[in-house]
Amino acid sequence: MASDRTQPLPAGGLSRLLRWWRRWRRREPPAFPRMQLPVGASNDERLDAAHAAFAAGDYDWARTLWQPLAERGIAQAWNGLGMLCLYGHGVAQDVAAAARWIGRAAEAGDPVGMRNYGLLYAEGRGVATDAVTAAAWLRRAAVAGDAEAADRLSGLLLDGVGVAADPDEARQWAERAVAQGHVGAMTRLGLIYHHGRGVPRNPEIAASLWEKAALRGDPEAQCLLGVALLLGAGVPRQVVQSVQWLTRAAAAGVPRAAAHLAQARNMATEPELRIAGYLAEMDLKDLDPEL
Repeated sequence: MASDRTQPLPAGGLSRLLRWWRRWRRREPPAFPRMQLPVGASNDERLDAAHAAFAAGDYDWARTLWQPLAERGIAQAWNGLGMLCLYGHGVAQDVAAAARWIGRAAEAGDPVGMRNYGLLYAEGRGVATDAVTAAAWLRRAAVAGDAEAADRLSGLLLDGVGVAADPDEARQWAERAVAQGHVGAMTRLGLIYHHGRGVPRNPEIAASLWEKAALRGDPEAQCLLGVALLLGAGVPRQVVQSVQWLTRAAAAGVPRAAAHLAQARNMATEPELRIAGYLAEMDLKDLDPEL
């Protein structure tokens, strides 16, 4: 007699199993567990808990943690309160108050505060738009070690916004951000090598950088890598991989990805399209075990 494990599914069993699987994949993530702080927790422990709460969308808890730290003069907490005001998270939106809090953190030397203050000047939020002042604050933040600021400064130096255009310095700041693991900087540095801005043109280095950023979830890099794979620019031509990366980029809303995807799909066979579709559904960590 066959064991239970070899018995066929009951009628409709496969359909029910598939419905359960789809519901499981769409399940709501578990609520963010508020970090229980020990009695006498240090300022750093409280800041870590506040940043975790903010990242998880628990803005009331983040404000509860930041407020007393701000009253003690902790610059990172000033920046945190500023970000709550800027986006209206847990408080009424007030960009002027956001600029005051963030400016206070920047003046106190907080690298993230300096970066955010520069971005406020770049976007004219709570302060008058001033590209020169924006670049100056981003430079101060980059010098202090903020990778996001280094990447943003690199972009300004490439385009000559608020600073004199300097592709070589732009490359240097992008490289510093990449060394800190900044994904967007990998994409930018790839473009620098692809177009040969301040360096000899090198499509191979460009494609390698885009692959690293693509595997880390950057949609722009996924689009650029997909096009490179389609054309064989810096990498061997691979239509299956091109389709899977362009599928991801198009799903993320990269504007030009859809047109390139249509071109790649027209060049692929039906079996290749099925493989590409499977790859596009995989978790990025499964594509690269080193992640």
